[in-house]
Amino acid sequence: MTRYELIVIGCSLGGMRALQQILPALPEDFPLPIAVVQHRYKLSSVALPQFLTKSSKLKVVDVEDKQWIKPGTVYMAPADYHLLVEEGMFSLSVDERSRSRGRLLMCSSNRPPTRTVTRSSA
Repeated sequence: MTRYELIVIGCSLGGMRALQQILPALPEDFPLPIAVVQHRYKLSSVALPQFLTKSSKLKVVDVEDKQWIKPGTVYMAPADYHLLVEEGMFSLSVDERSRSRGRLLMCSSNRPPTRTVTRSSA
């Protein structure tokens, strides 16, 4: 049986509506962490996690570099960063080429790119 450790949701700017439907539907004791990689403007406000927390039973936060991943938390990739998963924690990068788990990941010019976090979390 497959054991899942992290859910990754990737969306564009228009994905806010989907997040507003998905997150409130999850129970307070949801057992997995969730990484949300949404294209955000470079100068985007940190108010996005606060906005989503209002309608969710889960804690929603912007990821900080080298932050440990905890169950039942929704982690938002901050604007203008690549989000990587490394041995139980998130790391942030602005490099076009980022290293995670010994693999070189090629990142697009859009940050955060969904494919970076999905490759490093696999």
